[in-house]
Amino acid sequence: MSLNRIMMICILACARIHAETELFFPWVTNNSQFEGLVIVNNLNDQSVTVTMTARRANGDNDTAVRTIPAFEQLVEGTDTLFNSLGSGPGFAIQLTSSADQLTAAFVIRGTFSASGSSPAQANVATRSEGSNILMFSYLPVPPEGGDSAPVVLNLGGVTADVTFHGYQNGQKIGTFSILVDPLQPYANVTSAMFPGVSGDVYVVAESDFPMLGMAFIFNAETEPSMANAVPFGFVPEPMTAAMVSFSMDVQPIFSASCALSSCHSGSTPEAGLNLSANSAFGEIVNVKSAQSPLDLVEPGQPENSYLYLKIDDNPTNNSQSRMPRNRPPLDDSQIAIIEAWIREGAMNN
Repeated sequence: MSLNRIMMICILACARIHAETELFFPWVTNNSQFEGLVIVNNLNDQSVTVTMTARRANGDNDTAVRTIPAFEQLVEGTDTLFNSLGSGPGFAIQLTSSADQLTAAFVIRGTFSASGSSPAQANVATRSEGSNILMFSYLPVPPEGGDSAPVVLNLGGVTADVTFHGYQNGQKIGTFSILVDPLQPYANVTSAMFPGVSGDVYVVAESDFPMLGMAFIFNAETEPSMANAVPFGFVPEPMTAAMVSFSMDVQPIFSASCALSSCHSGSTPEAGLNLSANSAFGEIVNVKSAQSPLDLVEPGQPENSYLYLKIDDNPTNNSQSRMPRNRPPLDDSQIAIIEAWIREGAMNN
């Protein structure tokens, strides 16, 4: 073999092992509810050293250094990797190495399920995958229990202003803004960011600095599933009519036709249902009917909302008898207002 060829092989080998790697784990955990597992694969023909720095949103941090033999795999729990952090909220991990040809993933296990170890796996991301706008394609709030959560990690060098835009049924249902410090994660459940929402939701996060993101979904047993957020090009702005207001549009109908003496008001309301102001919303949204398996109001689904079926003059419904009883029925415009309010998500607005 020629001297030039030998030198070229040596140069390429040295360049490969000294190429830098930077990987991000947007959100891993170590607490009584969720256990975390970090996986790093060394695809080099030499051992490599990796440095992993964990950061919580409150600024707590810890660093772990590990050497991984050639073509081997590091699999280690977050409890031993970052022992000084202890049990607590989730954190992001920044992995750096002077070598390339490294891959990584992470596993989160839900310990509150019947199995006690319900696993979900996701891959890490690189800095180049960061974006000022991220799409979380599916963040449902199941009415039967469970929740979802978007996570963002600020890749900027200073505090980022992040706004989450929520969408449901073809409309923007609201925004939620937060300041996120550099290289620190932010997570929140969808139900807290958009109160009163139930059902299928998607969210777009917008920031003045690039971000990485994760989407979590939890069922009623708090079993997790995960997916990476997707870089996106714009913030959707649906051209829709103004939303129906519960306080301004719906409650006046209840007060005039339902929340009357000897009906749905007072200390002993009919069927135990009080539709008076300051009581009605909490008594109907995602609340089971005493007369039907349906909820009184199922956000986004008037056809599955027992209250709507009771006021709608539809012979195919299962509402037994039309309401209001012994009073003129609601007119078409009033029924349309209540239907629209439910279809728009039954917001407490």
